[in-house]
Amino acid sequence: MTCQKYIYKLHSRRLRKAKWNLTLPISEARRNDELISLADSQVLRWLDELNGITDADEKAKALKAEIRRIRKDQNSLPNRRAVKKLYEQLDILQFKPDYLCVIMDREKDYYRACRGFTINGIRYHRLLGTNGGVKNETIVFVSDRHGPELRRRIDNGRDPSMELVPAKLEAYKALTCSASLPVSTPRGILVVNDCETEFLSDIVYINDEAEGEWRRQEGMGHGHDRGGDEVHQLRHRHERCQRPDRQPL
Repeated sequence: MTCQKYIYKLHSRRLRKAKWNLTLPISEARRNDELISLADSQVLRWLDELNGITDADEKAKALKAEIRRIRKDQNSLPNRRAVKKLYEQLDILQFKPDYLCVIMDREKDYYRACRGFTINGIRYHRLLGTNGGVKNETIVFVSDRHGPELRRRIDNGRDPSMELVPAKLEAYKALTCSASLPVSTPRGILVVNDCETEFLSDIVYINDEAEGEWRRQEGMGHGHDRGGDEVHQLRHRHERCQRPDRQPL
């Protein structure tokens, strides 16, 4: 279980009104519904790695436990201040300033945003557009301090001179922003002997020949002409194959 992550999600008109240099505290973004939760993804894990964050889950769990403990105590000004301070620490831990989404309100905003903009002193440039995001005019931007390394990892050593379909390439890149959970590295692989079975099944055989031209297909059994759709009962015969020369690794 990973701790919740938060990012900015802004409309481009917000940046445009600020002349593409916006100052936005987390508290204000929360009041304006410009702070959203995001499931963990490979890009977010890379950002944690690049920022030297290795134990965010444990720290978040400890902060939440401390908040619950203080809330059970007497309601007092010192306790309220302590809870507020803990929430601020939790926001810093869960908020990802190097990653944000921008909803494009007009086409000109997209081209201007791709030239770069600044939020809270951090410079951003376009990373990619996810399949679902593009449908809603939403583009992913990342900070310049980690953007080049993220793009290098996403390219994964591909040959940039090779021509590809842009939409397909972008879709493959966008997989790194999809929600995912890392799996452990297997300690080994078990290979079992091959085995085939026999079974009976009914199938619908689609025939594109003109009506009356249907003929018996060799090995397919008998059928009746039903306007091009023939139903056959096939008996699949397979002999059990146990190859003694293949042993489990």
